[in-house]
Amino acid sequence: MAVLKEELMRGPDTLFARQVYDLVEKSIYHALVLDYAVVRISNEELPASQGVFGNNASAHTYQDGSGTRTALSKVEVQRKGDWVFPVEILVTFEDGSTQMLHWSGEEGSKVFEWSGGVRVVSAQIDPQHKIGLDVDTNNNSLTLQPARAPLWKYAAKTVFWVQNLMQTVGFLM
Repeated sequence: MAVLKEELMRGPDTLFARQVYDLVEKSIYHALVLDYAVVRISNEELPASQGVFGNNASAHTYQDGSGTRTALSKVEVQRKGDWVFPVEILVTFEDGSTQMLHWSGEEGSKVFEWSGGVRVVSAQIDPQHKIGLDVDTNNNSLTLQPARAPLWKYAAKTVFWVQNLMQTVGFLM
């Protein structure tokens, strides 16, 4: 390991070299668990502004709360294991736009927030599948609008097996 560390530190990028060495050391000598999860996605509708606004008496304006309402969207991610590793999070909004976030993973959990008119539809940790050591990749994504195509796939399989069962029973009688 000393030779690996020495050779890595000779390169121009010592930060990358340190990260590679830590990765190798933790994966060989420590029994650390690497697992990240998208825990929750929420979209709340905030009321429109209501009240008296302004800095001085001549510039006061009154808003009665009938204006446009805004949405407060939150994505909560969590580090379930004890191995701290930076990850990327791909957030998709209802208008089809996306945003790539970078999280160091040092905190146990983190909540990302957006305010405005666009709501969050889905979030995915490590969308390019760069981290092969993640223990449970099933909890790496969450969506509020699941695809219906898999449902039809399982329905067709069920119909196929029921049909085969009925044919077998009919043949035996």
